Amino acid sequence: MNIIISDKYKIVLDPRTLTVGEAAPNVYILNLAPIKEKIDDLEKISDDLMGCLDPYSGMLDSQPNREGSLGRAGFVTMMIVGLTAGLGILALILFSI
Repeated sequence: MNIIISDKYKIVLDPRTLTVGEAAPNVYILNLAPIKEKIDDLEKISDDLMGCLDPYSGMLDSQPNREGSLGRAGFVTMMIVGLTAGLGILALILFSI
């Protein structure tokens, strides 16, 4: 008896040997190539998500020579937020007098 993992991709698990394979009528064939391709795609995507935490690296699908753009964008954003907050506090101080 096999455990059905996915009806869509016809993937089963043999509980005695713990092998994953492709389902066929009354027999299973061990073919991990489609599963390995999907796992490789997921690993690339997860590495790209972890790479987003570094502002000086490029993303997977970004244009060439865009390394460091996240760091510059973060600096400019925080500079504008700081300038706005500073001007707001200055306006409150000046208008309260």
